[in-house]
Amino acid sequence: MQYYNNNKIIETFCQTYKKRLGNCLIQTDILKNNNGYRHEIISPVLRGKGNYPFILSHDKYTEHVVVLTHGLSDSPYYMEAIGWHFFYAGANVVFPLLYGHGLKYPDKALQDWNLFKKWKIDIDETITVAKKLGKHLSLGGLSTGGALSLNAVLRDTEQITGGLFLFSTALEIGSLYENIGLIPLVQTYYRMKQEKLTGYGPNPYKYPIFSNFSGLQLANLIQENKRLLKKNKIKQAVFIAHSVQDPTTLLSGVIDLLENHVNNGVAFLISSYNDDQPLAHGDLVLEKPIELLIGYPYQVVQPRANPRFDEMMRSAIQFFEKL
Repeated sequence: MQYYNNNKIIETFCQTYKKRLGNCLIQTDILKNNNGYRHEIISPVLRGKGNYPFILSHDKYTEHVVVLTHGLSDSPYYMEAIGWHFFYAGANVVFPLLYGHGLKYPDKALQDWNLFKKWKIDIDETITVAKKLGKHLSLGGLSTGGALSLNAVLRDTEQITGGLFLFSTALEIGSLYENIGLIPLVQTYYRMKQEKLTGYGPNPYKYPIFSNFSGLQLANLIQENKRLLKKNKIKQAVFIAHSVQDPTTLLSGVIDLLENHVNNGVAFLISSYNDDQPLAHGDLVLEKPIELLIGYPYQVVQPRANPRFDEMMRSAIQFFEKL
């Protein structure tokens, strides 16, 4: 039987954040019906609940453990509804917080020249923790989180013995944007031009201003993934959920990945409209709409629920249970 020390594992998870957040505390809540625990890493520099990295634990070593990573400028909250489905399917679930995210004051962190490299370190450290929680490790995420999950599989495929679950994943964002991100002068320009970034805004789980510099860092990650994918096949089973109208992360990237680099893959494609508007990029992972806070000067679009969320997750869990 696998040795399991829950307190030590959670403490290790906490230590990975102390290095960049300073003082951190572990808050543990018993889940309803005593069917497990929610362990959150609390820090005063973070915006509040929904922005904390956390773990949903069955308090035992499980057959499967899943790491679910949020997207650019948002927070672990965006992956939580999806994570509960994996938890109820028997897995321990880990929700990391990417460098520069969830902060009250993110400006300096999101202008780090090594931003996307630090995101990769975040994933690697989370994987180290997750491997202590379950036998078979699966990775997944939204947008940038999905791209980082793919990157981790391509860099060290042997340790990912579960599947890959990609939601609105940044596989392709347009050749122009992807390529200009490789030019240091362009990155310098966007870094200098960027207005001061704040963590406070109407959406409690997402920054009100998008960082163009961090977007170029994502472009670097996408280019690295494309280099690693050349002539390679992903041996893990791959589930992809994507809106066909997504203007941010193009459907062509999904088609290319499944057609040329995946042996066992399923695509759940959504063509749904809310009030004649196509499903927004980040809304794909939302089970419920996010209520916006009042009293902020920023104008942001209210995130709305994916009308096919339940159907999407039934497909994802059916796929997961066959791993």
